[in-house]
Amino acid sequence: MHATVDGLGNPIGFHLTPGQASDLAGATVVIPPRSNRRNLRKYDKALYKARHLIENFFAKLKQYRAIATRYDKLAETFLSGIYLAATVIWLN
Repeated sequence: MHATVDGLGNPIGFHLTPGQASDLAGATVVIPPRSNRRNLRKYDKALYKARHLIENFFAKLKQYRAIATRYDKLAETFLSGIYLAATVIWLN
């Protein structure tokens, strides 16, 4: 599943993908290196900040048991559950 969030971490849109699909091709370094490393690698701070918002949203979304364990077998039903949970998150 891919999600887009706004600047406050509120959900804007969702897109379901097959479970085996990944977007590793063309990946860039996003996580900053530890401060005690000898050779500090460069990373994109803006992209790291955006990724942090999305990760926080997924953490909030996984608080709902039906979403975390994917009880629903049909993609449409699962996506509707995600929309419902995201609406509750957005309203809080």
